[in-house]
Amino acid sequence: AAEEAPRAGEGEEAKGTDDKTLQRQPQQPRKGFIYLLKPSCELWTSVLPHRTQILYVADIATVVAHLKLRPGMTVMESGTGSGSLSHSLFRAVAPHGRVLTFEYHAARADKAREEFRDNGIELCDDTPSSADSADSAATTTTTTREGGIRVEQRDIEKLGFPSDRYAGAVDGV
Repeated sequence: AAEEAPRAGEGEEAKGTDDKTLQRQPQQPRKGFIYLLKPSCELWTSVLPHRTQILYVADIATVVAHLKLRPGMTVMESGTGSGSLSHSLFRAVAPHGRVLTFEYHAARADKAREEFRDNGIELCDDTPSSADSADSAATTTTTTREGGIRVEQRDIEKLGFPSDRYAGAVDGV
């Protein structure tokens, strides 16, 4: 019958009477490479904390292509979730375009705002002032606001998109 080889450390007596006296041998440094990659939406999607189901690159590319997004456009998104799609939508409309994203869950909306800031995306406040008329709100929104992402906690299923605030100012939904 074949005997099994002893596992590392088996059959050897430990020197010393407690764990504090056991000494580990230093490991030799390993040789290899470190790659530094510029942050991108694709990298973010592959490492982001999954708070919700996310879209991946192939699906995101399809959404962006079907919406025919270009820099300077404004797009609305329902369900910010983990922010995977939001990051890519913003890249498509950056630097002066906007993503207006709505999340049902307040804690997810707060976390998404934090992550957008951490990833260098400006947060914008696109809420037209009460002094703006309905006719001038669209013009004000598209001509005087800088690009960025606006994250709003809102139940889109129950309340719908806030079309009263963004009528005529959105290029894609």
